[in-house]
Amino acid sequence: MKKQQFFIVLVLILYHLFLLMNLQFTVWPEMLSYPYFLNKGFKLYSDFIVPYPPLLIFALSAGYSLLGVGPLFLKCLTWLMLSINDVIIFLIVLKLTKMTWKAALALLIYVSIQPLFEGNMMWFDIAIVTPLLLGLFFLVVKKNYFLSGFCFAIACLTKQTTVLFLLVAFVYLVSKKNAVKTALRFLVAPIVLFLLFFVYLIIKGNFVDFMNWNLFYPFVYWSRFPGYVQMKMGEFEIKSLLILFSPFVFMKLKRVGWERGETALLIFMLLIAGVVVYPRFSFFHFQMGIAILSIFYGLLLNRKVGAVYLIVMLMMLGYINRYNIVRQWNAEDRFYNTKDLEKAMVISRKVQVNERVYLLGVQSGFYSMSERISPKPWFDNFGWYLEIPGVQDEILNKWENDLPEIIFWQEPEAGNWFDLGVYQPVKIASFIQDNYNKEALVWEGVWLWRRK
Repeated sequence: MKKQQFFIVLVLILYHLFLLMNLQFTVWPEMLSYPYFLNKGFKLYSDFIVPYPPLLIFALSAGYSLLGVGPLFLKCLTWLMLSINDVIIFLIVLKLTKMTWKAALALLIYVSIQPLFEGNMMWFDIAIVTPLLLGLFFLVVKKNYFLSGFCFAIACLTKQTTVLFLLVAFVYLVSKKNAVKTALRFLVAPIVLFLLFFVYLIIKGNFVDFMNWNLFYPFVYWSRFPGYVQMKMGEFEIKSLLILFSPFVFMKLKRVGWERGETALLIFMLLIAGVVVYPRFSFFHFQMGIAILSIFYGLLLNRKVGAVYLIVMLMMLGYINRYNIVRQWNAEDRFYNTKDLEKAMVISRKVQVNERVYLLGVQSGFYSMSERISPKPWFDNFGWYLEIPGVQDEILNKWENDLPEIIFWQEPEAGNWFDLGVYQPVKIASFIQDNYNKEALVWEGVWLWRRK
């Protein structure tokens, strides 16, 4: 990278960080509770339900061991990974177009829209973007197929649906010259890493639980659960997607990379990015799609009028996002604000350090904020978890040896029985009512139940 290009990338990264640091950061409760329970000696999949591979949880647990559980490490990791994404997007567009200004404009679009579309957070769909882009970089730019396969494997160990991206990359290699040699080089790292991971699960005695919660239950049960699939989009989402994809209609795609298949590869990657938002559409599930779209914007630029159109597109996206920007600007962290910390203090005061507590319908980040733990197994209050036949019975049987002393129970909201905030696991709720006394209202809508 030349000095001028380095300076451009640095300025755009700083602009990206400026937006991220001033817009509201979302601290998803699971990003605290999963690694917190792991650090407290809970076994993945058997002692607490996790429907994802463990790599991100391992990374967070290591970071929290050094810096403590909370937003500090979470923000540092998120913003570091997003900055890496910036560099990779610039280099990919630069390689495919050989033009600095196109790479710079593509990156400008990315750093401007990525934080606005639910990108200022750490979640599995955010975490996979960096290894997937690195895999794409080594595949297309560096032609290092071993490292490319390694990066795609890292993504798969972060979220299982990324295996579709790995398959697309594999098919791309098979279609090229020396297909057998390059494809084998690509597959070495995924095969080795997957085997090591399965050996780890077997040694830990978690193989069956992992297969159930990551593959069997999602495919067999969850799609049948009412309310699990929510692909309906609102007016904001529809308008945003129409604007994001409008360059494909109004600008002619230059034939960059067609002879080598790079453009076709990107098209299939974009299609997969749209598929893996299932079972519910949110822009934070579509973060890989936003990254690939930004690369495409660089490829679409075959005239300066295209640059003008992209700037207008950026202004349109900013306009329809104006209320979100105002609402989120300098706002406290979501799920980790002053009121949340006050509630966590209530739990700390009510529950002794050596006592077990279960939060039913209350966000799981309060475990780490209050420095208290659940009995084993711990589970979030999701109907698609607990309505699987036998799951509630298994939980209650295991609880017999480690009953929680106190339950913090959120009153159900009005709505369909299966909706989030409404759902109540009948057998567990009945067990609590039979074995606990309803003692006091601790904050609005949340009651403390103490063991009889």
